[in-house]
Amino acid sequence: MPLLCRPWACIFLCLGIRGERVREMWQKLPHCESGVVHLDGNYRTGAIEFPENCTFSGKPGTQVAMLGKLHFLQSLRLQGSIIFRKLPGADHRCLDVEGSVDFVDPEIEFVDCGGHQVDDGGALYVEKLLTINGGNVTFRNGTATYGGCLFVGDNFSMRGGWMSFQGCSADYGGSLYVLRGHIYQSGGRLQVKNSRASFEGGALA
Repeated sequence: MPLLCRPWACIFLCLGIRGERVREMWQKLPHCESGVVHLDGNYRTGAIEFPENCTFSGKPGTQVAMLGKLHFLQSLRLQGSIIFRKLPGADHRCLDVEGSVDFVDPEIEFVDCGGHQVDDGGALYVEKLLTINGGNVTFRNGTATYGGCLFVGDNFSMRGGWMSFQGCSADYGGSLYVLRGHIYQSGGRLQVKNSRASFEGGALA
């Protein structure tokens, strides 16, 4: 039987149903107890600490909306398709990794990460090594003091794939800042667009 109600009541009812559906769309980001986090869909998360080595693997269309950083005390592998996006609010980087980061045939994107209160690596901070093996990694609109989008403590190694920096800004190393190591590129392509630094290294430092 059809639902009968006054027009304004129907509007509120429909908005309520729609709100429930929107809430159902957001999932809680799982922990990495088995060493692998399989992602599929839309996630919303605050700050989380991961004490173990971890792999994040995403299916096409996966998005992680962030109200706080993900802090990895060991190393991280990123594979599959994931968009990490910082939500409006306090300044924080998206991913903070105390070990190394390995991109394996990824389709990974970082959007609007960091801020003027972030010291280094607006989107991604890597204490040790970073390696990219094929795939595509894109940074958009990251901000920090050192490495507006990406900070690497040791060597940056690119063996294939595509890494793009767009609209990144910092005081030093607008897109990428490598602290102790070197940049090694045996394949693939680095692209920098509309990135800037206030003092040194508008693109890389």
